[in-house]
Amino acid sequence: MKEAEPLAKLAQTSGLKTPSRSTAVHKDECIYSTDTDKSPDGIYINLKSFESFGKGVLHLDTSGDNAIYLHVKRVLVPVNPEVNYSEDVTLDKVDSSTAINKEPGSTTNETAIVYKQKKTCDEVVEYEIYCPSLGLTVPLESAPQGLATICKAVIDHEAFNFNPDEFVWKDYLNESKYAEHLIQVEAPPVIKYENLVCDRCGAATNLWLNLSDGYIGCGRKNYDSGGCADGEEGAAIQHYNETGGIYPLAVKVGTITATSGDVFSYAADEDCLVTDPYLSVHLAHFGIDVSNLTKTEKTTAQLEIEKNEQHDWSEMGNGKSQVAQGPGLIGLENLGNTCYLNSAVQVLASVPELAKYFVENIESIATEVPEGTQPCGDVLLQFAKIVKALTTDRVVEQQRELLSRYRKACEEMGINYEEPEQLKNVAVKPSMLKYAIGRDNQRFATGDQQDAEEFFSHLLNTLVDMETEVKRRTKTNFKLKSFFFFKYRQYLVCESLNKMTYNDNEMHMLCLPLILQSETMELDPTVEINLQHCVSNWEREQEIDYIDQGKHHVGVITNALVTLPQYLVIKVDRFFYNMDGTSKKIVNPVVVPQEGIVLETQGEVDHKGYIVECNTREPKKAKHQGNDTLLQQLMAMGFQEKLCRLAMEREGNDNIDTCVNWILSNMDVVSEDTPDDKAGVVATNASILMDLGYPLELANRAAEKFGDDLAAAVDWLATEDFAPTTQVKQKGRYKLWAVISHIGESINTGHYVCHITKHGHWYTYNDAKVLTCDSAPTNNGYLYLFSRLE
Repeated sequence: MKEAEPLAKLAQTSGLKTPSRSTAVHKDECIYSTDTDKSPDGIYINLKSFESFGKGVLHLDTSGDNAIYLHVKRVLVPVNPEVNYSEDVTLDKVDSSTAINKEPGSTTNETAIVYKQKKTCDEVVEYEIYCPSLGLTVPLESAPQGLATICKAVIDHEAFNFNPDEFVWKDYLNESKYAEHLIQVEAPPVIKYENLVCDRCGAATNLWLNLSDGYIGCGRKNYDSGGCADGEEGAAIQHYNETGGIYPLAVKVGTITATSGDVFSYAADEDCLVTDPYLSVHLAHFGIDVSNLTKTEKTTAQLEIEKNEQHDWSEMGNGKSQVAQGPGLIGLENLGNTCYLNSAVQVLASVPELAKYFVENIESIATEVPEGTQPCGDVLLQFAKIVKALTTDRVVEQQRELLSRYRKACEEMGINYEEPEQLKNVAVKPSMLKYAIGRDNQRFATGDQQDAEEFFSHLLNTLVDMETEVKRRTKTNFKLKSFFFFKYRQYLVCESLNKMTYNDNEMHMLCLPLILQSETMELDPTVEINLQHCVSNWEREQEIDYIDQGKHHVGVITNALVTLPQYLVIKVDRFFYNMDGTSKKIVNPVVVPQEGIVLETQGEVDHKGYIVECNTREPKKAKHQGNDTLLQQLMAMGFQEKLCRLAMEREGNDNIDTCVNWILSNMDVVSEDTPDDKAGVVATNASILMDLGYPLELANRAAEKFGDDLAAAVDWLATEDFAPTTQVKQKGRYKLWAVISHIGESINTGHYVCHITKHGHWYTYNDAKVLTCDSAPTNNGYLYLFSRLE
């Protein structure tokens, strides 16, 4: 083909080479959008950078105008299910009653199993060469030989793995303190390790063997299974209680091998899965030789994972659920133990102001990725990309387009339309977002299950810390911090020293202990806990012992809110650690009042004659000599010279990032109209007044009016009846917006789902599945998001 000649020449002059085994080839997903080769327009793989692009973002490719792409598109082609089956498969059925005595591979001719697999469509992959500068699109089979060789190497190359760890749901177990000196009865029963049943109900599965006396009983109840066949609590733990709690360790029958076995400690100070390094010795006490045993039952961790995968989480909403699709109703695929990430991202993306900002500014965020940073590893870009996919109609429209094309193909071929399984789910993969976050925090780069609250906080703090970077890229204000963060004050009153000490702090979350009405009462797992009561407990007085100037004193600590956020995040402390390091979970149902949560700031405080000390750290200011190069760099960004010089004076003359941060924070305080000799003082005093609790507008007015006389500015604000926000009592009512729930007994093997309200309706987000939900299921909540009512 003549058109192939200029293509071959361009490929040669561009220096295209076959990717080596170590070359990172990003061919599964667009780096700027969630498009894949299964999208309506497929994806375009740059044959020089080996990065992938969706059709709509090809203009973001910075590799040059002469780029050549391998265009890959997967298409579903209908087949006639009446005549198209996979080949018949015939299996000889093994006689299970006697197979144990047969030679390996022997069969009976009693019954043969014949099955056919129904097939509704084929998946066809289409390949083309696309060169925008030449205006050419060439089928791969017609491409020049050298270019075709490169494309073939890309097709055969293993795609870059954004999830390098093998995803195994790990549970970290501690050695039981009772294992080394375990009590074992004299003259123990000799146990023949076959055909074992529960001593109480006769069940033959989920059996646990007590390692002290050889008792065999059913395992304890789980949240949806377990216990004895008659519905009672498992015989194994009942036996432990009936024998006075002196035989704590039991091993699960069927999990024992020469090297391991599921061991549970019923002791109150452990009450969890443990390891027993002396297991083989303990079992030999009953005549059991572990070297001859093989695993025949699933471990506890495997069973919990299986339950998490198969459980209908929508039932938490107490109503019949249906699949939901639409903007804001897009699922996130589980990459392997990433339910924590999926739940946290869905909740953050549901905040309207945040979603709107990132969707509107994704183009500038994408075009201003810092030099030296790969787009696939840029947190801001990858978060914006996922937010756009989750909250706009783009993914839904793509799905509708694929269904429309498939339906049309069925009509043209005269085949009855049946929605293919491949198109029934609307979800996107957060692979690159996880990869980008994991580059900054190795804990989230692994395939281990993580704490959803820790990830939520890490992601939110990361975005807040990058406010300056976001402003640089978008040239617009980004005030995520103002939506979530609030100030609180902690008081320490010491009567013996007649002193009141306070410290102001800022945080984005209330962490509330699940405390019942009395601290001394035993925690009954069935008792409901009111979330409003937990808030009250956080504010109540608590007596502590502390050291002041080398001496012990008794003081009283109280927490008080100073400001109220627009969005309130509450974490309930369901998980805690015993002294031995084992984790425990409080499973009590949490109730959110129907009228919502009410918060109040403290208002005026009666000092009662105490000596008052403030421990809040004051910001340090220092002057620096000028730096003409830095000044020119700052002014080249479009900032006023006055602001640039002030930034250099306040933040130093050797770091452009800190200077830009100061300018963006103070550009509303200092203007060109502010006299040069007054500008620095105005900025400093306005900042101090805002730290004292005055809003930006009043702080600016007072600083402009009184210049370097800070005392006069404070007096003016006071006499003009402008009281700082710390002194004005505010009240805010919050309605529940979203909740992340944890199901399961262990934080390492549990499962996270979230529920979010949209347009007056509740929805369940369980990884890739989004379902309708009749009401907000708060009982199992771990992290709650509230929105403040006007």
